[in-house]
Amino acid sequence: MSAAPPRHGPPGTASAGAGHRPASGLLGVDVLLRRRTFTLDVALTAEPGEIVAVLGPNGAGKSTLLDIVSGLLRPHEGSVILGGRTLTGEGIHVAPAQRRVGLMGQDPLLFPHLTALENIAFGPRAQGESRASARQDAGDWLARLGLAGFADRRPAYLSGGQRQRVALARALAAKPELLLLDEPLGALDAQTAPEIRQLLRTHLRAGALTTLLVTHDVLDAATLADRVIVLDGGVVVESGPTARVLAAPRSSFTAALAGLNMMPGVTTSAAQPGDVVSLVGEPHQDVADAARYVAVSGVAAQSLPAGAAGIAVFPPSAVAVYLEPAAGSPRNAWPATVVALETGPSAIRVRALRSGGAAAAVSQSPAAPDGMTIAADLTPAAVADLRLVPGSHVYLTVKANEVRVHGR
Repeated sequence: MSAAPPRHGPPGTASAGAGHRPASGLLGVDVLLRRRTFTLDVALTAEPGEIVAVLGPNGAGKSTLLDIVSGLLRPHEGSVILGGRTLTGEGIHVAPAQRRVGLMGQDPLLFPHLTALENIAFGPRAQGESRASARQDAGDWLARLGLAGFADRRPAYLSGGQRQRVALARALAAKPELLLLDEPLGALDAQTAPEIRQLLRTHLRAGALTTLLVTHDVLDAATLADRVIVLDGGVVVESGPTARVLAAPRSSFTAALAGLNMMPGVTTSAAQPGDVVSLVGEPHQDVADAARYVAVSGVAAQSLPAGAAGIAVFPPSAVAVYLEPAAGSPRNAWPATVVALETGPSAIRVRALRSGGAAAAVSQSPAAPDGMTIAADLTPAAVADLRLVPGSHVYLTVKANEVRVHGR
């Protein structure tokens, strides 16, 4: 991620006045907000036309971040700069209505007393467009979003998907320099969400509109976002191109979102890309003794020095489940207890809690840390054959060549 403007550096190069329309949609955010039980301390950028997904668990600060960027909240320190124009900074706080920042959330928040056409025309009218021009723009947007026949309907007579289309049209008709999307598909059903997702992708790309997308849905991030940042506890814990972050997560939240198992640890030796390397659950001064505490072994995805903090990731499909210790002393083998069975689209997801204390006695395999959960995907027939239920004692194995180890 490129650096955001320095928190205590000079404000933007252009006036903060509402009338200036910058040529660029570059967004720079570097803010600190303190609350009694929570502190948000975030720096990020979004290039002109870039779509950046903001992920993170509940309470991570995602909505607070959007409130600051939109102007609904003022941080204790820092700046928000859009297209060279300081929206928030020392002595500067542009009102939300003057920021040229659009917002679309789960709730379309349409004016119930206005028709679809009037709702869309509201933004251009508020910016000074004539009534005729605003209505013409609104009609064009209705046509683009497949709602040409619904111009005179009020929100109560529109479906959920139709209301969300009107909300998108209203946000885009106002010609924002930045669009904030706060879980825009969260309230839609499984049939409608893909349609709105495709509309978002089409119109955001066509308009080259800089966008911050807050979502809990990995599909939204994977199909819409150029880049991902992950918030946890009010700070950015990982960031990068979407494909890279989802393929090599550095946090437990992102690993779960991407559907991958993750084990952190410390390398026992140096490794080059393609080498097999082991991670211990905690650092040990005695290298020989450390082998007793190996958490996982896998293939290094990058150059790693000895003693480096690392993350091992592997898919649930790579995990084999047995009722007895596996033959052949596999490199990664752990005893575990099944804690949950979940039905998936093509497999049954088995979640098992590993118990490291007894692992050294299992086919002489190394110990794994206690209290870590690992997921395995099995066919329904395999689950039935093994007679798995919550509480079943099992043995999990993963081939080292199925595991990728990344630096943290």
